[in-house]
Amino acid sequence: EFPDLESIVRVYFGVVDITTINSQSERRAIKITRHPGYNIQTLENDIALIRLDRPVVRSQNVDIICLFNYVNDDSLVNNMRLYTAGWGSVIPLANSLLYPDYLNYVDLAIQPMSKCTYI
Repeated sequence: EFPDLESIVRVYFGVVDITTINSQSERRAIKITRHPGYNIQTLENDIALIRLDRPVVRSQNVDIICLFNYVNDDSLVNNMRLYTAGWGSVIPLANSLLYPDYLNYVDLAIQPMSKCTYI
């Protein structure tokens, strides 16, 4: 774990091509507050608040997103889908990494908690 996580975290917004990132589409983290129940072994409560070095202005390409509010009774499982995006490695092997220039998206079906397991 890094002693000063803020020194390495960058937040990018409003772009899908990583080669077009500039000072207008990048912010530095000045404070990261992890969930008090975060567990590094199981990744349970893997969420944090990030305070940025300066505000982000909403625009045609930048807007507010809603966080998913999971209901433990699984009543939403059959009716909802969610999307995730990122520039993570497109090769699943740990010893071979390939990072794309373009943001990748995936459409996922919500799974019941009974199918979720922690590593």
